[in-house]
Amino acid sequence: MDARFSYQSHDRKGVVSVKEQNHALTDLENFSDPIDNVLAAIDRDANLAHLQRTAARYREVVAALRRNQNREFGICEDCEETIAAPRIKAIPCARRCIRCQESLERIAA
Repeated sequence: MDARFSYQSHDRKGVVSVKEQNHALTDLENFSDPIDNVLAAIDRDANLAHLQRTAARYREVVAALRRNQNREFGICEDCEETIAAPRIKAIPCARRCIRCQESLERIAA
């Protein structure tokens, strides 16, 4: 996780930066029982993975809002054709039409 990312999440206590959350997740707790240490590590890993997914989703939403401001929302970044409404409805942050996304996935595979 890139600690420089400036995303902030809100909780009941207020705004907490990702860097603070990341630091809290990686603070090592030392339990006398090795099983407890393993379970704590698994819990930290799960929380960090969730935080990374949330940050990635946040970046996608911000990018979609930016495309909307620039009047580029719903336009494929690759072929510049209109992205079909059902795709936008299913994946509101879609950056590519289904054809270009499938091509990209085939190349990546």
